[in-house]
Amino acid sequence: MGSTVGRATLHVLIALFIVQLAWAFPCERTTDPASCSAVLAAGLPEQEMRDILASMIADARTWNDALSEQGPPAGTSVTNRGLVKSAWTRILVITPSATENGTLIIPRTGDVVALRSFETVTPSGTERGDCRTRYSLGTRNEFDVLANGAIIGHDRVSSFSVGSDTTFTAQLRIYTTLTVRHYRWEIDDTSKRCVFSYTETRSDVVTVSDSLAAKLHAPSMNVNIALINTENGGVEILPTVNDAVRYDLAVGNATYSVLSKELVPTLGNAPYYPLTYNVQSIEKVIASNIRYGDEGIIVVPGPCEFTLYDYFTIRKQSCTIPRNADNITLSTDKSSYLAGEPIRVKTNVPSTITYAGSVVIGSEATFHATRGNSFIEARTAGQEAWTAVSVDSGAWGEVLNALLAAPVAFVLWRASRFALGGVL
Repeated sequence: MGSTVGRATLHVLIALFIVQLAWAFPCERTTDPASCSAVLAAGLPEQEMRDILASMIADARTWNDALSEQGPPAGTSVTNRGLVKSAWTRILVITPSATENGTLIIPRTGDVVALRSFETVTPSGTERGDCRTRYSLGTRNEFDVLANGAIIGHDRVSSFSVGSDTTFTAQLRIYTTLTVRHYRWEIDDTSKRCVFSYTETRSDVVTVSDSLAAKLHAPSMNVNIALINTENGGVEILPTVNDAVRYDLAVGNATYSVLSKELVPTLGNAPYYPLTYNVQSIEKVIASNIRYGDEGIIVVPGPCEFTLYDYFTIRKQSCTIPRNADNITLSTDKSSYLAGEPIRVKTNVPSTITYAGSVVIGSEATFHATRGNSFIEARTAGQEAWTAVSVDSGAWGEVLNALLAAPVAFVLWRASRFALGGVL
């Protein structure tokens, strides 16, 4: 019995060793080495195993910055020329970074992990015309990591700070100096001797490089709040968030979060397994002590704060939700436009501004004038304001029709909103 259990345990350990040897994955660097080893031994499909192991890595930068040379990564071209053999360099990973729709995106600052390696071979044998040949090889190398042609480092890990789309380049130059001592036969009447004749120096340089292009992702995240209506001691607001993949709203003890994209950790190939991220679209709302619907959010008036997220940065924006909105006013930069001209609209408070089927949330909007459309409306917190403009010369009939139709439009809008129940 005991020997059977012992053999079974031994078989498990051997199987685990074989799996770990095949993958050579450093479980000791994960958050849970024991679970990591169990995953390797579980016989899971490779992609599922990669996904689980990626989730066990606590910090991408710490993980990637610790990667060191273990041979050329898969797909790396190797150069053999002259006395230089197996020379390669590779930009292994940029941290932080993410891949979105096939494009590598980066923030303004981060680290580049670039590896390189080479070997040199000293010749042997006797060269033609010599009776003996002696070789002495000297080598040195230079390694540069560049961002858009400017050197940012010379080591395995180089930090960058960029302000535009960037092409990173790793360049390895290997200099060899071979000193060759030639010996020739010296023959006289009585003897034949192999004696030193002359010294020759042969120099060469071999260059290998690798490049990786990345797109700068540095959005100007911001949020505007339009007050839509007053409701039972609360107010209905409509946030418009720009350039954020997630936002959290905190008002008193109420929180409301909207997520549109997330980063999914992904392991690269052996033997390094760099940790990268892929962008995945999602639709997720998380709410606590708050009511919301298809159009707006019901909150208690008071101080509030937005936390805005993109893939690499977090920004906070404070705000205040008033109990009653200021009386809304609306103005345009002029009263008459040619078709296609920009109509610049301003309101005194963030509002929902509508013209010709286009809607903008905020205090300013720009539309393009179209024939047959003269009416511009702004609304917030149950208040409305409107104006009418002429499009093309002599179009005052359209303006008059818009003015006459405006009261009816407001009545119909209010009636439909009440019938539909407004915010759910």
